[in-house]
Amino acid sequence: MAPKLAKAREKAYLEIMIATILWGVSYPINRIALGYSGPMTLGALRGGWCALFFVLYFLAFKKRITRENIWLFIGISLTGLVLPLCLLNVGMLHTTASLSGIIQATAPLGIVVMAYFILKEPATKAKWLGVLLGLFGTALVVLHGSNGDSTIFGNLLIFGSAISLATLAILEKIAVSRHEYTPAYIMGVTSILGFPVLLILSLCLEGGAVASHAVTAYAFLLALPCTVVPYLFWLDALRKIDISKASLFMYCIPIFGIFFSVILLNEMITGIMVVGMAIIFLGVFIAQK
Repeated sequence: MAPKLAKAREKAYLEIMIATILWGVSYPINRIALGYSGPMTLGALRGGWCALFFVLYFLAFKKRITRENIWLFIGISLTGLVLPLCLLNVGMLHTTASLSGIIQATAPLGIVVMAYFILKEPATKAKWLGVLLGLFGTALVVLHGSNGDSTIFGNLLIFGSAISLATLAILEKIAVSRHEYTPAYIMGVTSILGFPVLLILSLCLEGGAVASHAVTAYAFLLALPCTVVPYLFWLDALRKIDISKASLFMYCIPIFGIFFSVILLNEMITGIMVVGMAIIFLGVFIAQK
């Protein structure tokens, strides 16, 4: 492998790891914020901060949204912002931050399958074995790892957000690879198109509840450090490595989610959760061989 290419791939893996850590810490922060706000209001505030950031970015660098591939970007905004935030916020009212992170680790399963059939990316036996181990470990945790604060309804909503994120990853790969859009442009258009939908949902379902200073601050943390920054890293990495390989690092998100949930929320970790996470890590290791 050429030194320049190897260096680019190393940078891509570093970007993915940073994104993974930031996504992991978002779970306990999100759970804390839900104590101050309704799920739709929090989603609208989070989306609003993202949209504001990119509106300023577009104005500063004289970018504009074109009609070209607009349906692709509508799909990205729905699967990458609206659906995940709504399902995640409502689901986390009925389950723990730790389990939320673990359940969303199923997203790579959908990504590998979609990448194989839609993007025609190769899938080795090791990769499929790793995916199956990851699925088994996640199922073990979801079905038997509860500490008493989660429900099947909440877990299913979190799983729905994981499927939405898997679809998002495929659409992002198409936007990055086939149409050569920059990560900032993709994230910007996604945020700007998705925010009005989140705002309407908040007004219709929660009556436009007034947000406190606390929830506004938490929404800012969830928007920029935990959404914009990791997504820009993720999208940039997709330009250098296969999405099926990059997605396997998403299995590490629940590890960081659990770590920060224990520190920030004092959540209890069960033995089954530890065993399930060990199996997930084994799956990632095998899939990377």
